[in-house]
Amino acid sequence: METTPGTTLTFHIIRAGKPMDLNVTIGKMPSNPNLSYANPGENQTQVTKDFGLSIRNLSPQEASTYGSGVYVVNVDPRSPIASYLQPGDIILMVGNQPVNSVSDFENLMAKYKSDGSVLLLVARGPQRFYVTVPLG
Repeated sequence: METTPGTTLTFHIIRAGKPMDLNVTIGKMPSNPNLSYANPGENQTQVTKDFGLSIRNLSPQEASTYGSGVYVVNVDPRSPIASYLQPGDIILMVGNQPVNSVSDFENLMAKYKSDGSVLLLVARGPQRFYVTVPLG
């Protein structure tokens, strides 16, 4: 099934145990995934040593598409997370908390480190999915 940009769809979801209707307007996928930034200093790649990821804040165009999150630039293949995430993924939530920046991601992940695993909401292209990733 192909849906054209500009089409609005209604999704029936359950969030925090409550049913909701979510209207989504389909956008156009950028033709160049290597986007330019209005302020490159804000989007420099940062490495999270504890988790084996290189991530950066979203560009303005990515933020308009996803709302919030961090962009996965690289994944250390030796990291336990490598089986779950790949470059180009957008991490939208850690646990049940939205991720707004690299520092948010690091702070939220630190809260779950002692639990041994954490639930992430990830966007990969047009798909969104939850994955439980091991920590440590």
